[in-house]
Amino acid sequence: MKSSKNRIVYRFLCMLFVLSFLVVLAEKHHIKADNEDGQLFIYDGLKFIIDEENKTASVAGSESESLTKLTVPDTIYYGEAYIPVTGIDEYAFQGSSLKTINLGANITYIGEGAFSFSENIKKVSIPKKCERIDDAAFFMCTGLKTVSINKKGVLSVIGSGAFAGTAVTSIAIPNATVTLGDAAFAECNALKSVTIGKKLKNFGTGAFAGCNALTKITISDKNKYFLADENIIYTKDRTELVCGAAASGQLKISEGTVKVAERAFEANTKITSLELPDSLETVGEGAFINCTSLKELKLIGGLKELGENVFYGIEGLKFVQLSQGEGQYED
Repeated sequence: MKSSKNRIVYRFLCMLFVLSFLVVLAEKHHIKADNEDGQLFIYDGLKFIIDEENKTASVAGSESESLTKLTVPDTIYYGEAYIPVTGIDEYAFQGSSLKTINLGANITYIGEGAFSFSENIKKVSIPKKCERIDDAAFFMCTGLKTVSINKKGVLSVIGSGAFAGTAVTSIAIPNATVTLGDAAFAECNALKSVTIGKKLKNFGTGAFAGCNALTKITISDKNKYFLADENIIYTKDRTELVCGAAASGQLKISEGTVKVAERAFEANTKITSLELPDSLETVGEGAFINCTSLKELKLIGGLKELGENVFYGIEGLKFVQLSQGEGQYED
């Protein structure tokens, strides 16, 4: 049986290794070379791809495989002018030796897998102009403890698995963020608290799966799409339970809930007993997968739809049918 962590790793390994590092031969400083994605330019030991049309540059890697400190400049001098450095390319520093990252003020995106498997990075500050952090950008950066996202920034998208497997202890998702990808913070075993801003609309499947230190989730009262009640995330109308990663102990899902989302409680090892309301009609695929401490499930009424692998990985689960209204046990 795969552990929850192994499943998360497997989920992204195929994606992360589809493309390898960008490898280009060039001399050390201010040297140009042809590249199918644009003009390659070496500047102060970093590799840049030049977008001639938009007059911007993106970081594609470093000449040094042992680079421990990355300082991305706001601009570089190219073609007799200073042009902004606006991005970090896909897999640019995958598996690197980096310990310190300083991102330039003009960064608007961090590409897929850009820093993945860079185990020595301790902290990262996301610049104000950054609009997206792509899938697996910091995936399995196991030393990454601090992620600071500019509160007044424009970060709209946090991609799937973007920070999965990191050591982050808390995260504040800013008001500008609209999309939180699948498994975005999955298996962040040190994550204790999450704050979600007012614009989040798209909540990814298993976004906090396996975060068993998570005890506090706060959502802005101005958020039109979600609310948090006893650390469980529901849609604003309370008809769908979206995420139960921070839930613990003996729980009772609120009456009026019609659906439990796919993988809503995935790998939550803190819940021991759960009571489902009479209003519940659908439990999504893998909703309680690997909730290994869950021993008792109380039901009132009946479900119309039960997804696949809902209780996979749970041994000795006891189903108890409650009588409607009185909440008494029935054999």
